[in-house]
Amino acid sequence: MLDSHLDVVTAGDESAWHYPPFSGTVADGRVWGRGAADTHASLAAMLAAVASIPRSELRGQVVLAATVLEESLTARTVEDLLVLYRPEIFITGEPTGLRLAVAQKGRATLEIRTQGRAAHTSHPQQGENAIKRMMAVLARLEALPRRCDDDLGEEIFEVTDICSEPFPNISLVPPACQTHLVARLLPGETVASLLKRLRQALVGLPGVEVNLATLRQVCYTGRVLERLDFLPAWKVLPDNPWRVRILDGLRSRGLPAETMCAGFGTNASAAAEQGLTAFIYGPGDLAQAHIVDEWVAVNQVEQAVEGYRALVLACLG
Repeated sequence: MLDSHLDVVTAGDESAWHYPPFSGTVADGRVWGRGAADTHASLAAMLAAVASIPRSELRGQVVLAATVLEESLTARTVEDLLVLYRPEIFITGEPTGLRLAVAQKGRATLEIRTQGRAAHTSHPQQGENAIKRMMAVLARLEALPRRCDDDLGEEIFEVTDICSEPFPNISLVPPACQTHLVARLLPGETVASLLKRLRQALVGLPGVEVNLATLRQVCYTGRVLERLDFLPAWKVLPDNPWRVRILDGLRSRGLPAETMCAGFGTNASAAAEQGLTAFIYGPGDLAQAHIVDEWVAVNQVEQAVEGYRALVLACLG
């Protein structure tokens, strides 16, 4: 199964773009526009590659999935397709600079709540300030020893927002506070092990609750999709036969046969979660994605067609 997502992040202030963000302008050897690198170039190259292979040259089935909601609900929409088709190999198109990503960090979004007790700010001793409790929580988590992997590096815990309740508020000792913590995780971490680690680190702090965030969105079809925001990390080891065959296939066609490890979340986690072999491969660089004047080099898209053809033939030729 080849997969690439159709959805993109917002364009923001369109007047800040040199070319209109949804024009797909080709200039200076580049395709310009929102989603050019992330990941319409991958999808276009996959379509061209698969269409160019005669059916007689394939010993199996190729499924090309153009999925939605990856930016906001990563892995959710591809999960049902994996159950339906149960591919042996899953390759998602993301900007890797035409290197084969053989490992990926996981991701989780945690919701942390602290409960206090309201009081007038002129008599704060009569209450319990939930913000101050949250500050103690974040100090504990900042001091939590970080795990490290030889290929993927160190795990990351990063606070992304914090809000007291009620908000806005200028005269009340806040009785509640919530923060989101995004974790970039290493192989072997599960929902249970992650929550256990964090809750153990916070033992002794009163009024604290730690849970995984639930993502929810309405698809364009009207279907409501939900998912716990947890993507497992994964690795494909050097002696994996599919990794060997794919790299040999790229090399035999004079294409780059380099590998990399991805620090960002992708649909590949859905395949890894189901015990399937997964890879990431595509034209462009992550630094070109999600920015004003997003772009991808035309020659990389053309080379990606040859790359995806090589990947398919290495698996099914």
